[in-house]
Amino acid sequence: MKFKYRHTRALVYILMFVVTTFLIFKMFPQRTHFDKKYEVGKPWHYELLTAPFDFPVYKTKIELSAERDSIKRFFVPYYIADLSKKKSALSALMADSLIDRETRYYLQKAIQNIYKKGVISQAEYDDFQKLQLKYINVSDSSNIWRKVEVKSLLTPSSAINYISSTYPISTSRLDSLNVSRLVGVSLNVDKNKSDMTLNELLKSIPLSSGMVQAGERIIDKGEIVKYEQGKILDSLAKEYSQNAPDKDNRLVSIADIFMIAALLSLFVVYVVLFRPEFIRLKNAAFIILMILIVIGAASLIMNYDPDMIDLVPFTLMAIIIRIFFDGRTALFVHNIVVLIVALFVPSPFIFIMLHIPAGMIAVSTLKQLTHRAQLVRSALSIFITYALIYSCCTIIDTGNFVFTWHPYLVFAINALLLLFAYILIYIFEKMFGYLSDVTLVELSNINNKLLMEFSAKAPGTFQHVIQVSTLVT
Repeated sequence: MKFKYRHTRALVYILMFVVTTFLIFKMFPQRTHFDKKYEVGKPWHYELLTAPFDFPVYKTKIELSAERDSIKRFFVPYYIADLSKKKSALSALMADSLIDRETRYYLQKAIQNIYKKGVISQAEYDDFQKLQLKYINVSDSSNIWRKVEVKSLLTPSSAINYISSTYPISTSRLDSLNVSRLVGVSLNVDKNKSDMTLNELLKSIPLSSGMVQAGERIIDKGEIVKYEQGKILDSLAKEYSQNAPDKDNRLVSIADIFMIAALLSLFVVYVVLFRPEFIRLKNAAFIILMILIVIGAASLIMNYDPDMIDLVPFTLMAIIIRIFFDGRTALFVHNIVVLIVALFVPSPFIFIMLHIPAGMIAVSTLKQLTHRAQLVRSALSIFITYALIYSCCTIIDTGNFVFTWHPYLVFAINALLLLFAYILIYIFEKMFGYLSDVTLVELSNINNKLLMEFSAKAPGTFQHVIQVSTLVT
């Protein structure tokens, strides 16, 4: 019976280990082979990079947007000539008995020429002028398109001026005959044809501006990343993410799972060799929950913005484990979590250099938590550690130091989040039945309701307990 219990418990621990490994792996985004961090105008910090295969140099969003805007700006729209307008105008002219024969003759020629040129609305003509459009495509019922100069087009008002300036008919005479009724818009935009042609032109924009051949040199260590090199690096990263072979992806996934399992196994070995009394289901569940919470928070930040990963308070986990257990266990778990997350961050070296020393400071500066000031001092020490190490890493990478407030603001927020340790300690005490120094201090307060009741019912025993506790302290 005892053997069966041990066997079942071992299977439970193995299952917890496997599930934890799988959950950690699924939390993080799928990685590609190209995870180098770079910035245009800054030095390239890695070794010589050559093209591993042929790939196109993709245009940037700004370049594609500029090409689309250019096509839209110089696009020649399509208009259909309404031949019925000319027929209606000529019919109305011939039916008007108030117009004398000579005037009718000139007006007939004028109307034919006006509609031959084409009449558009004043609003459209103004838009053409703003866009500096020189031509439009015009077609009649024969569906044969021809280009017409915008400057040769007329509007209803300019058509009247055209008649008075071209033919021997005064403006007052035209007004008295109400000739404006004979002039109407004869060119109407063919929206379907225009939209279809414009969409075809937009779709025909090439997404790339060149090719990089396999083996071609891209950039070497120490070189400043220029704009064109940045485009090439962006294109290479895009090719890896879109077209990486499934086989390579599987190999990367297997390697990630192996590394996660190996790092978690180190903690198992540590517990078996140095903390066998720690092997309890409750303790295992607590540690796993802490690891998953911290790694889950890191995963959310990674999916949102990988550069904000330092916002995650990794040392909070070390502080809480230190309060409930001991500093060595807290530091061991903290370092394992940092190493696991380092597998997926853009700059693993800097990440490790930042967070492992911070974990050491967290464990060293908080031997016990009995006062709020202790947690504040620990948070301040951790912030100073982050700031100093980041500044030194920046100087080592760039050779100089230029202050930018953003990373230090992230470190400050990280330190402020550590103050939530009080709340989390209370929650974990209730969940797992642990007892922290904070709770012991609260219980030792003689104004505590339980102690006051104890003093009232058994004053002698109460005084004896107080004397013993005083001697112990």
